[in-house]
Amino acid sequence: MPYGKLGEIIHNVLFSDSSIHNALFHIACTTAHALEKLHASRIFDPMEIEGLQLAIGSVLDILSEMTTKLSKNFM
Repeated sequence: MPYGKLGEIIHNVLFSDSSIHNALFHIACTTAHALEKLHASRIFDPMEIEGLQLAIGSVLDILSEMTTKLSKNFM
């Protein structure tokens, strides 16, 4: 593997830890409606909502990378 020991550990955790998978999919499945409800609520600061939107984007990037690597492994 070209990315060293730390990269190998992260790779193994991402691919084999079901709690990580659950958290990633929970974040990725957050709907626009749920974000709108957070925005309408006075409890959440706009910065928190923007952070959640950035987290969703990051999760989608991770899932994309995981599926790309999986597809390369099965080819």
